[in-house]
Amino acid sequence: MPFSKKRRHNEKNKGSTFWGKAIILYIFWILLSWNFDLQHLLLGLVISFLVTSFSENFLLTPDERPLFSITNFYYFLIFLFKLIWEMIKANLKVAYLVLHPKLPISPGMIEFRTRLETDLAKVIYANAITLTPGTLTVEIEDDLFTVHGLTSSDLESFKDHPFERILLKIEGENK
Repeated sequence: MPFSKKRRHNEKNKGSTFWGKAIILYIFWILLSWNFDLQHLLLGLVISFLVTSFSENFLLTPDERPLFSITNFYYFLIFLFKLIWEMIKANLKVAYLVLHPKLPISPGMIEFRTRLETDLAKVIYANAITLTPGTLTVEIEDDLFTVHGLTSSDLESFKDHPFERILLKIEGENK
């Protein structure tokens, strides 16, 4: 998922983004319905096309829309698997903290600056932080993040986090 302030979308990019979203929605439809008869496949195709048509400018500006490339898809998959892995580790850690007889938490807040440039990348990073149990993004102001954590060791890791490094690679792809 690339983020670019400077890239101008011509008609070719607009078309590839449209069809990319439609194909992803169609694949999602197939995975959810898991029916392979003609009726379900055609209905999924029509609905995917309609949803893509109606939501073209709904959530993201043209400069924030993803451009589907192999490199960005690769980095997105890395980000997704890293997020899932971090969520699993954080869930286990929070369960340990809560079930421990002495409840060894040391809650705190940290402020740190990010090197991410676009608002979309910052929001994705903030949501990734919030999705990992035990941490919560409290505020984003320009490039300053305020994060709450259950332990001080959780907080120090966000100064140079793998999520940010992956998102920086995606941003760098699109300059």
